[in-house]
Amino acid sequence: MANHTTARLWEKCLETYESYPPEEQGGPLIFIIMIKKLVSDTKSAVTFFQGTIEKIKITDYEGENVGRAVSHILAAYKRLKDVNKVPEDIS
Repeated sequence: MANHTTARLWEKCLETYESYPPEEQGGPLIFIIMIKKLVSDTKSAVTFFQGTIEKIKITDYEGENVGRAVSHILAAYKRLKDVNKVPEDIS
């Protein structure tokens, strides 16, 4: 997994990983730690995703790439839906 993450993320995961006793350490633990670091439902994360949806402009994407913009909107929408924070005026 270390080869497929940024050095900073890997270091943060190892800090948490090393706090566990050796008998609890292993691949599944590092995976869970990494997922928890990557997936956040904090207020700041919700605010970020709501802002992403509200402020998105097609002109912000190189070549006005509609597919990429839609992909970002859907990812933000799915994350907000997971934490029951989808804006009422989403349509």
